Amino acid sequence: MNLFLKKSPLALFSSLFISKVGDYAYEVVFVLLVLELIDNIFFTGLVYFFRFIPFLFFGPIGGWLADNFSLKKNMILSEFVRLLASLFVFITTITGTAHIIVLIFAAICTTIGRSIFQPSFQAAIPRMFSTKDLTKANSVAQIIIETASVIGPLVCSLLLFLANKSAVLIFDFFTYFISIIVLFNLMNLNSNENKSFNFIKIYRETASYLKYISKENNNLLITLVGSSFAILFTGAILRFLIPAFVLSIGERKAL
Repeated sequence: MNLFLKKSPLALFSSLFISKVGDYAYEVVFVLLVLELIDNIFFTGLVYFFRFIPFLFFGPIGGWLADNFSLKKNMILSEFVRLLASLFVFITTITGTAHIIVLIFAAICTTIGRSIFQPSFQAAIPRMFSTKDLTKANSVAQIIIETASVIGPLVCSLLLFLANKSAVLIFDFFTYFISIIVLFNLMNLNSNENKSFNFIKIYRETASYLKYISKENNNLLITLVGSSFAILFTGAILRFLIPAFVLSIGERKAL
């Protein structure tokens, strides 16, 4: 257990917890903002289309950055991008200038940040822990994520009860801000290679990997694609349909 209390592991897992609590709180309030601002099913779906589609394009870039760039800088960059997105939504909310374009832009930036953070975080664990401790480290990371998935919405609900949506956005902003400060205590995990960034080459390599998997292990590819669609549909239900249903019940009771 003392291994996880060392400076760098503690910074890594503390950052993950703080960031994830902010993420899950933001997920709830973002849905409420979308549903209240847009009284149109098509445009609501459009916002969530742009919310998830960047994973497809920036996932390979996040993986490349994790392999070829400083993991510490990648995670700090990720938190900074999400911090700016949260701040942007907060400013437009309190000034009454929130618009569908604002929400789409914020959704894209948030997803880009997540696409950068997760590969670098996952790459940092085997660089920081020995092989015999990897199972423990991955278990701790998963426990942190699951715990944050409970605490985040609870904090959001409490802030909505005591204050308003702006308070949740401010809370989210500070979770990313604190996470950045914590990440500065992380050891430098630089890549041994120094490849130049090539946008086209990254996607070519990704396509070649998928082609290789389809030939060598087609069942694995089918499982990956099927799981991805299942996760997207489940995410849509949890993040959009359930909150929309709850709001509709509240509106009927108000009438």
